Amino acid sequence: MTSEAPFQFNRMTFENQEAFVRSGRRCATPIPNDFQITHIASSLRAYRQAGAREVETATINVQFTHIISGNEGKIGEQQRVDQIAVLNDAYNQHGITFEYDAATVMEVDKPQWFHMGYGSQAERAAKNALHVDPLRNLNFYTADLQDSLLGWATFPADLAGDLNRDGVVLLHSSLPGGSSAPYNLGDTATHEVGHWLGLYHTFEPRGTCDLLDDRVDDTVAHRNPDFGTPGPGVYTACDGVSLSPVKNYMNYTDDSWMDHFTLGQGVRMREQIGLYRPGLVTETPEPDSELILSAVATGNLPGTGQELVYSVNLPTNATITLDGPGGVDFDLYVRLNAPPTTTEYDQRSYSAGPDESLQVTPPSPGLYFIMVRSYSGSGNFSLRVELD
Repeated sequence: MTSEAPFQFNRMTFENQEAFVRSGRRCATPIPNDFQITHIASSLRAYRQAGAREVETATINVQFTHIISGNEGKIGEQQRVDQIAVLNDAYNQHGITFEYDAATVMEVDKPQWFHMGYGSQAERAAKNALHVDPLRNLNFYTADLQDSLLGWATFPADLAGDLNRDGVVLLHSSLPGGSSAPYNLGDTATHEVGHWLGLYHTFEPRGTCDLLDDRVDDTVAHRNPDFGTPGPGVYTACDGVSLSPVKNYMNYTDDSWMDHFTLGQGVRMREQIGLYRPGLVTETPEPDSELILSAVATGNLPGTGQELVYSVNLPTNATITLDGPGGVDFDLYVRLNAPPTTTEYDQRSYSAGPDESLQVTPPSPGLYFIMVRSYSGSGNFSLRVELD
């Protein structure tokens, strides 16, 4: 159990450990608002309905970037090895594996970046200068964070809007073997990487016990974060009966107490890899799939404003053709990695009439979502995707 004695952490003193946790220092990843939660849920639903191939496994390359100030903040090779082992112990059973190349590790002596805060100019400058391709790597930064923070992360849905900012930021002494007990076994990274893969806190969205909760069916909704090493039955959930998930990695208990993600959390992470981070997945193509692609779909739009969304993996340039009935006006929208809307798309074709065509030149192989929308009228259509 947690002592009521003063809790000292990273040069600050709190009334007790509960006060430290309640202050938000355990994790600075921002609380999503209702719009963000609902929008992501809608995108995931469209992703499933489009029949996208389920991501079963993913191997993630970790780019370790250690920001130091002289001798402060240095991370040893064994700590990196141990951190990767901690991540794999937590994620392997959900099909996600982490690896890194010791030759790519960066150590940057920059005192003005070393004491960075969340959303600070120092964070922005460091990431702009040091990040590697976020579409195919986990940028893993360590530094000595302001305000006694342990770390923070970006969500997958943030990626397209701000590539440079993507990644996780960790207090350097939270890695295995560090000095930030009881948060020095490496599970601060496990927690923040969970956010990076799309998980909310188990007490999300705001600890209010509303219906949005964390969008995972098999985690127990609870009002407040747990802390320390609480025993079974000490904390109850929103329903007043169930026990809150004190051992879940997305709660706030000590590193030694966290030990699992649920199956539902695993599914949510893999779905968001497929939707937002497909560059992390290396798939073995079917025979001739990179040489011949002819995908045809048919559908019906019953009225003005109606739409249908499809998905297709494009390995190279392709032409997308829509054939509709006479006397209507159908439009075509295309977007990489997420279903398009009338305001969010990569390309569109919207001439006055039923037929549209787009030539797509992928910057890299990826999953494209295609929306057919009725601007005016109703009827059957056919949609064809052919490699150029």
